[in-house]
Amino acid sequence: MDRKSKIRLIGAAAGMVLALAWAVLIFVLLAETEFAARDIIAFVCLFAAEVLTVKIALSLLYKGLGVTKEQVKAEIEAEKDVPKTALDKRVKRRGTLLIIAAGVLAFGFVTCGLFLEARTASIPHSTLVAAIIVCFALPVVLSIANLPLTKRYFAKFGDMQVAEQQQFFLAHRVEAAETAAQKLRLLKRLILISDLYAAFVGLLGAAAAVCIGALSDTGSGWTVIFWFFSGIYILAALSRIRFPLGKEFFESDETYVDAEDFPELYRLASKAQAQLGCKGEVRIFIQSDCSAGIAKIGSTYSVTLGAVLLSIMSDDELYCILLHEFSHMLLTSPSVNRQMFYNYWLSEGGNKQYFSELTSLPFSHLDAVYSFQFFLYDFAATLGREEAADRSMAQFADKRVAASALLKLHYYDLHEWEDEALDSECIYATKQPRKDVLRRSISRYKRRAAERKEAWNELTAAELPARNATHPTTIMRLKALGVTDIRALEFESSEEYTRDAEKAIDFIDKLVYKNMLPVYAEKRKEYYLEPLELVEKWEADGRPLAAAEYAKVYTSLTTLGRMSEAEALCDRAIAELPEAATYFAMLAKGILMLHRFDPNGLNRIYRAMEYNSNFIDAGLEEIGKFCCLAGLEDELERYREKSLELLEVCEELNKLSADDDLSTEHLPQELQDGLLEYIGSIGDKVQEVFLVRKTIADSCSASAVVVRLDDNVTIDEMDEFYSKLSDYLDACGNWKFSLFDYHGVSDIDFASIPDSRIFQNKNTYIAQKCVL
Repeated sequence: MDRKSKIRLIGAAAGMVLALAWAVLIFVLLAETEFAARDIIAFVCLFAAEVLTVKIALSLLYKGLGVTKEQVKAEIEAEKDVPKTALDKRVKRRGTLLIIAAGVLAFGFVTCGLFLEARTASIPHSTLVAAIIVCFALPVVLSIANLPLTKRYFAKFGDMQVAEQQQFFLAHRVEAAETAAQKLRLLKRLILISDLYAAFVGLLGAAAAVCIGALSDTGSGWTVIFWFFSGIYILAALSRIRFPLGKEFFESDETYVDAEDFPELYRLASKAQAQLGCKGEVRIFIQSDCSAGIAKIGSTYSVTLGAVLLSIMSDDELYCILLHEFSHMLLTSPSVNRQMFYNYWLSEGGNKQYFSELTSLPFSHLDAVYSFQFFLYDFAATLGREEAADRSMAQFADKRVAASALLKLHYYDLHEWEDEALDSECIYATKQPRKDVLRRSISRYKRRAAERKEAWNELTAAELPARNATHPTTIMRLKALGVTDIRALEFESSEEYTRDAEKAIDFIDKLVYKNMLPVYAEKRKEYYLEPLELVEKWEADGRPLAAAEYAKVYTSLTTLGRMSEAEALCDRAIAELPEAATYFAMLAKGILMLHRFDPNGLNRIYRAMEYNSNFIDAGLEEIGKFCCLAGLEDELERYREKSLELLEVCEELNKLSADDDLSTEHLPQELQDGLLEYIGSIGDKVQEVFLVRKTIADSCSASAVVVRLDDNVTIDEMDEFYSKLSDYLDACGNWKFSLFDYHGVSDIDFASIPDSRIFQNKNTYIAQKCVL
């Protein structure tokens, strides 16, 4: 976070404290009066100051967090455009009831104070005033403290080297069962602390309301203001109540299907449920992928089934998958279910109501810590859960059928990996949305499976586990089942099951069509017409090969599904352009090769990453997954060593601060002139450009380009500008560049680095001279 953002956030916090001070001042000035004309004027002035202070504080908060008014308005408009489901209506209704309940409780406590006024007559008013100030100020101070507390909590992870971060997470897989149990106990304590804190905030609001009532009479206008603040504190406490998800949860999601429409799927689910002794209602929802899942929502089991999964498996194989899923519920304790629900509740924003952003502030630190610790718990526990669930398949079903089901799941994963390098038709190529998107996709898979099954069996046998994997490898799971023959079985499914599987495909295709229809024209323009226009213009111009432009052509070709032409473009770039302009092509070509299981793509990606740190994240992700899928143990070890080195360099290159080793950069004059000329051609809102050399080690340094744009530039303009400039820097010469926005590194005194400013807008120069 840059210095300017920190100052804005501090200003926002100070503004909220000042707003509270205005409220207290209203109370102090008007507590002893009859609210005469003079008092009304004072009240109006102070209330105006209160409103203005809150508005300025919120403005500083949004700017400090990098949120623009346009983004806030867009989110509000997006909320309006989303159709309201039964669940949305219930959430809104519940939020309204919480606000009313908080208001009624606050009024009740004020009324109690009024009745107690005679008994508190002996208590000095100054004591009651002090009590009110403490009750109001304490949660505000604690809320403000959340920001540095959260920052400090996560700073220890941010300060770790990449190797230390990896070791920290992987340590949770050592003695995973014990670690998961420890994390579970910690999660329980965090919920208890959060609940006690919520009760404390609510009691402070109630105590303040009672004191207000004891100090006032029913005709005092200022009482309403403090009644409001008391109500907010009580609302903050009430908003932490976790209400169970009702039937609206299932009714609001149109992917849930009824037993009358899919009787065979429900029969198989009920059979697996009964076999494992799980009690409760079952609801199935169908999605478009090749997965299965389960969650317990209240007393109902919510079972997820992918339409692709149903189409490629037999009924016996699906039964094995359902046994696996229900065994998760059998192995999951009520305590774990509560933690899962609490994490879900946090991820959904808790009890949403009009004042949610305000009432959630006191709990932001505790919620952030809980979410992080739940991630660590899940990371530690997940492998053990999967291994135990697989044992249920072997116990209650034919292990060969279970192995076949697992193998088919892996087949589809391999198909998706390979399909990314194959030519395909863009789904937006037609003028109207297709009504058979999923069916066409499944047919494509089945054709590939018939051709590649033997090769996929060999890959399955060779697969290696990833360190962050959530499941054992398929071959490990087969061996755990006692199956050594890697072979998917072909079964004749019942007519009832085949009918339900076909209905599931039609169901998803209709749903996809329905959801695509309102946005199809917009999406078609973005993902088909605009890329097509760019490619056709490029073809009409004779397919030129420009160092700074070919990446856009490549991206457009891949968006259109023309992968062969995209790869041919990469080959041309590598063969014809200067080496410094070929690294994007090397990265793209290397990735395509890996998706064809050609290991020769590895060195291309490594070379691209070593030259350009912007390629590191994408390149390492592809290499890591490829090495595991292909079973290349030596290359996987090389990847793990190399990734630490590259990520540490990437981390250093992608940050810039006053503590870095910065010095004057001397670019070749032709390169610098070309850079400035290009910057001038893509934007007229550039105020200043700085160029410094950042030295990381004796053998590692980079040229940091820092651009200060006009303060009035929009988010879209900024994104477009930096996207174009980043593409240019990636290809403009044999030089390693890093790109930064000035406001993100404004704590650096560039004036102390000789010749660091390489461009200054004339208007900016004149304005600075006038200030001086």
